[in-house]
Amino acid sequence: MSNENEANGGGFADPVWQMRHSYTIIEKFGYVARLNSGTSVHRLSQETGIDRKRLRDWKNDPWLASETNKATKRCMGRPRRPPFFPELNAKLIAWFKEQREKHITVTYKSLRYQIRKAELSTPLPANFKASDGYLFCWTKRHNIGRRCITHTRQADNREKREIAKLTEDFLLSLNMKMVEYEANHIYYMDEIPCYFDMMRDLTLHFKGSKNVDGCDTGNRKSRFTVALTVCADGHMAKALVIFRGLKKVPKVKAPKNIAVLASISGTMDTNIALKYIDKCFVCRGPYLGTTKSLLIWDSFGSHRKDKVLEDLRKKCRSEALILPPKTTAYLQPLDAALRNKWSEWFESAPPEYTRKGYRKRPSYQHILDMVSNAMNAIDSEAIKRAFRCCGIAAYGKIVPVDDLNERLQLVLSWKDQTVKIKF
Repeated sequence: MSNENEANGGGFADPVWQMRHSYTIIEKFGYVARLNSGTSVHRLSQETGIDRKRLRDWKNDPWLASETNKATKRCMGRPRRPPFFPELNAKLIAWFKEQREKHITVTYKSLRYQIRKAELSTPLPANFKASDGYLFCWTKRHNIGRRCITHTRQADNREKREIAKLTEDFLLSLNMKMVEYEANHIYYMDEIPCYFDMMRDLTLHFKGSKNVDGCDTGNRKSRFTVALTVCADGHMAKALVIFRGLKKVPKVKAPKNIAVLASISGTMDTNIALKYIDKCFVCRGPYLGTTKSLLIWDSFGSHRKDKVLEDLRKKCRSEALILPPKTTAYLQPLDAALRNKWSEWFESAPPEYTRKGYRKRPSYQHILDMVSNAMNAIDSEAIKRAFRCCGIAAYGKIVPVDDLNERLQLVLSWKDQTVKIKF
């Protein structure tokens, strides 16, 4: 035993007494669990600096000591009082769930308007007001908060069961085609719109500030397109960068993993799709360009042209598999798992400055360097997980449901539902 412990006499370290007056419910559960597992009150008090009387009170509290419904208590805390207006509360939460199931945006203003509509059929006191305090407490009661929308898509009036059947049939046909392909012969391509000023609308800042400023170069609407091609074995094929609004390709020194094109529209039309096959997909791997492969992409117009599909078969001996419409959010590897990482790297890329120190619009060469660095920053294991979470595996192997992404699991669970939805 060290001299320090001998001086203490009890074999414990000196307590660190904390000036705290409140503890979260998670911390209380942790301390009670340690006491119930055999740790003495004296030892725990020495380690945490909490007085022994408080620890004994927590241990003897039947609500804290109970082992049942701990997950519910952890989320909701102690039981709340019942709402003052249960009928209004039930109508409002039912309307809220219906709107969010349709992916319709809900604001405090729309909540207040819905309360006014409910007042016509619900008996309420004459002095009742849908004040900010009432709405704040109502959202807090139901664990509702202001969230940033992470994904937007077009409206879809199909039934849930129909969408689930379409997705399940596609996954079955996909597994049948995958039987003859190895992982290094399965590719996916998607066009990602990028901007010269890719900055977020949200930032961390000190609380209480009235103004939160940001800076850009005034080119937030200047767009270019990056056609990324990823492989199921974890590597990335040559990417295609399409600069918008140009008739000729700018004079730049393109990295080895990037091909450059110019287009007035900036989108992948039929001619650019043919050039993508010649410049990128032919040199997709460390083998001959005519090695049989499978290319998966969405149902964009140029992807379905007979001329493009025929050129893919003749030059690359490869087959194209087109995803069903309006399923890219959960069947595309880039959308399901890699798009956020790509955007985060682009937004955090170092900017360019003038000689006087002003931030300037990125040059075409700087854009190509950023795309190349972003491609190198994506981990191969992340690419493999992206394919797996979309149900894509070599040799037609079945991916367990638990490994699929959250949206795909939700869609497959709609198999026995008939309610119409809107995305």
